[in-house]
Amino acid sequence: KEELFPGAKALRGRGIGFVLSRTYWNQGYMTEAVEEVLRFLFEDRGLDFVSCSHFIWNLQSARVQKKAGFHFYCKVKMTTTYGTCEHGYLNLISKEDWQRKRSLALSPSNQ
Repeated sequence: KEELFPGAKALRGRGIGFVLSRTYWNQGYMTEAVEEVLRFLFEDRGLDFVSCSHFIWNLQSARVQKKAGFHFYCKVKMTTTYGTCEHGYLNLISKEDWQRKRSLALSPSNQ
């Protein structure tokens, strides 16, 4: 959906998504997985930004994205695999924001 990022033509970015069985909710698995995917995309693939969206009502996904450092970008309408239309939020994290968050987490005062 390049039309959502008109000023990003010179930047390299990708979108990610995730689903986790309810059995494994609230155990930190998804937060850990998203953080590792971000590390891979920024360090190994050299991306400039990553996007991720969630339905407005999906507070668990919103929480995972916030913990990973994503910031609100815009409201979106998404078509589900069932053919329904859902409203949601598209969030972004830049490589710079990711590096800043990571350096704060790794600083001795946070250990």
